[in-house]
Amino acid sequence: MNLTKKQVLAVQKVGLAVLEAIQAAGELGAPSGALYAALQHQGCTLTQYQSLTGSMERRGFVIQESDCFTITTTGEHFISQLRRTVAMEDPVEA
Repeated sequence: MNLTKKQVLAVQKVGLAVLEAIQAAGELGAPSGALYAALQHQGCTLTQYQSLTGSMERRGFVIQESDCFTITTTGEHFISQLRRTVAMEDPVEA
């Protein structure tokens, strides 16, 4: 499936919001259920949520322990990159 530039940017904005929420939770981590509930309220399905968080985990942006996600140093660096991207509204590849 080929996404338009606008769609890629939208996905990156969602990813940024999730990563920032996880980062804000600090060392205790962000509860997975709370993250999913917030995204579900915006129309996100469980499959989409699992795909998003699974991708973040595989890329080393977050670590899931028990039912909580914590940000990694790699994730913090990617947040900085995504913030610049969103500010410029020019999608980038991870």
